[in-house]
Formats: sequence, C-alpha cells, structure tokens
Amino acid sequence: MEIKELVLENFGKFSNKNIRFSDGMNLIYGENGAGKTTVHTFLKGMLFGMERGRGRAAANDTFSRYEPWENPNYYAGVIRFTCGRRNFRLERHFDKYAKSALLFCEDDGEQLSLEHGDLDVLLDGMTEADFENTVAVGQMRAATTAALSARLKDYAANYYATGNGEMNLSAALELLGERKKETEKAIREHGRQKQEKREKIELEISYVWRDLHRLEKDLQQAEDAWNDRMESCGKRREELRKAAEEEAGKGVFSNWRVHPAVLLAMLLAVILSFILFKRPWNFLITIVIALAEGMHLWNRMKDGRKKKAEDEEKTQEQKKMEADTEKLRWQVERLREEYPDTVCTLDYDQAWKLLVSVRLAAQCTDARVNVVVEKLFADYPSVEALAAAEPDEIERYVKPCGLGHS
Repeated sequence: MEIKELVLENFGKFSNKNIRFSDGMNLIYGENGAGKTTVHTFLKGMLFGMERGRGRAAANDTFSRYEPWENPNYYAGVIRFTCGRRNFRLERHFDKYAKSALLFCEDDGEQLSLEHGDLDVLLDGMTEADFENTVAVGQMRAATTAALSARLKDYAANYYATGNGEMNLSAALELLGERKKETEKAIREHGRQKQEKREKIELEISYVWRDLHRLEKDLQQAEDAWNDRMESCGKRREELRKAAEEEAGKGVFSNWRVHPAVLLAMLLAVILSFILFKRPWNFLITIVIALAEGMHLWNRMKDGRKKKAEDEEKTQEQKKMEADTEKLRWQVERLREEYPDTVCTLDYDQAWKLLVSVRLAAQCTDARVNVVVEKLFADYPSVEALAAAEPDEIERYVKPCGLGHS
C-alpha cells in the first residue's frame, strides 16, 4: 500500500487540509502544536476507525481530543492510496449522527464493502495493534506494547504446534468458545421453547377438561330440568282432564255463563213484583229487582270473561312448556350423542372433594390434580379441617397446580 493523499476535511484543528505525498520517503515536520500528532492520529483513524468511549472515559479519549474545533458535528476526512496498481479512495465520517465509511476503486468506480473485509484484504490483515507497533511507532514509544508481544507468542506457539505460523490456535480456541456459547444458548432456547410448548399443551388440556366438566354439569341440569318439566306436564294434563270431565258433566248448558233457568227465574221475579205490589210501589220494587238482577248478570259475565282469559293463558303456558320440554329433550339427546362415554377423571369419594378438585383443575390437568389432592385430603380429611387451615399451609399443596397465591 502506498498513501497518495490525506484530506482532513474537519479533524482537530484542521479544516479542509490537503496533504499530498510524492514517491519515496516523505517527511512531515513542524513546531510543537503544529498538528503532527493530529495527522498521525487521523491516518490511524482513517485506516482502522475511531470509536467514542463510554461514561467518564469518553471525556479524555482519542475521539474527544481530536473533535473538530469548528463545527464538531461534521467530523470527517478522506484518504487516497494505491494497492496492487489500483487507486482507492476511503471516506469516513466519525460523528455519531452521520457515522459512515465508504471505500471506492477510483479506476473503475466499484464500491467495496468494509463490513465484508475488503479493507482488511487491502491492509493484508494488519490490525491496529500491528500498525502501532511496526509502521507507526509513536513519539517516545520505541518499546513495543503487550499486544505485539502476545501476537509473537501466539505465532511461535502456532508454529511449534502445527508447523505453520498462519494457524492461529488462540483464534481457533476463541472461535470454538464462541461456538460453544452459541450452542449452549441454542440448547437453552430449545429447552425453553419445549417447556413453553409443554405448558401450553397442559393448559389447553386443562381447558378441555374444564369444558368437559361444564358439559357434564349442563347435561345433568338439562336432565333434571327435563324430568321436572315432564312431571309438570303430567300434572297439568291431569288437571285439564279433570276440568274436561267436569265440563262434560255440566250438560248442554255448560258453556253458558248464566243458566237459562236462572234467566227465566229472574224474568218471572220482575213480572210478579210488578203484578203483586200495588201502585205506585210496584214500579219502584220492579226497578230495584231489575237493577239487582242486572248487577248479578254483569258479575257473572265478568267472571266468565276472566275464566276464559285464564283458560287461554293456561293453554299458552301449556304450549310453551311443551315446546321447552321438546327443546330440553333435544339438548339432552345431542349431549348424549356427542359424549356417549363421558366419565369424570378426578378422584373423589365425597362431593366437597370433587368441588375442590374441579377448582384446582382450572390451571392444570386432572392427572396432576389427583396427585396434589391425595396429600391434601390426607392431611385435611374434612371440610372443617380444610376451612380451619391457614392460607400459607394450603399454598404449599396447591402450588404445583399454578394456584399458589389464588
């Protein structure tokens, strides 16, 4: 590699500063403070980049010391060099807002990629530590750093172990260590996903069993309601039958609200009162008797209408009851068809134990509930004993069901 030109667009004290190099050896000199160290730092930053430190270290790091004096937000430069008889141009922006690096071949305009190691190839694998310890020895730093010493030791160890200095055992071990970490991470992630999948399946199973218990309860309720309705229908049919028999026993005038004989007697009473009593009292008495008979007829007519409305209401109620009964019968038959062999998988011998087990089964499988309640019911064999226990004591038993704080 042969450096042709440095362009310090905005770096340290320099702004739009061009430094061109001719063939052979070039010497940069000047008084203290002229910027020689700035040029040296710029060259290293262009080739290997320059990162800003974190925290308190950022106050005195290289990035902060060489920030542009004017317009610090524009922190950039260009280097032109030749390598393998081809001309290249490297541009860098160091500021955090527009940080970037672009590498071009000036001969054909091809843009190379720093991310894929094109610049490393042009530098022939030279690192920043190699640069500082060989090509660019700093002022009053004739002694090499520990980085070069470590690299030479690695080279010697690699050559001794493999016969080839290019084989980097340290890098290989580091790579293997990274691969091991990645493999362990993948194993942990696989185990986590497997555990999540198992928990999800167990949760879905618990939901299925809970729905099954609910359907069993609905089936029992439907059967009880159906039996109650059938019993009510039977009683209602018997009442209607008796009412029909009573109506049939009343004869041809059973549908009359007032019997014809009663009407005839009323008419006869009015006529006799008019004939038997002397004038003018016969008119008054006849009117009074007629009004009394009219009120009696009105009440009988009203009672008849009320009875008719009640009969119609009972008929509608009977029809609705029959429809509901038919619907319940259909629901029961459907549940029996869909779940012909439904059985409860929870272990219990008393009703209160079933209630406790069903509540615990809301967050886990019935199989796990059976294991948990075996110890629970052994230590608390009755409802009274369970009710007298402290919540912290019960929590130890039901925690495997996912209900430790419920």
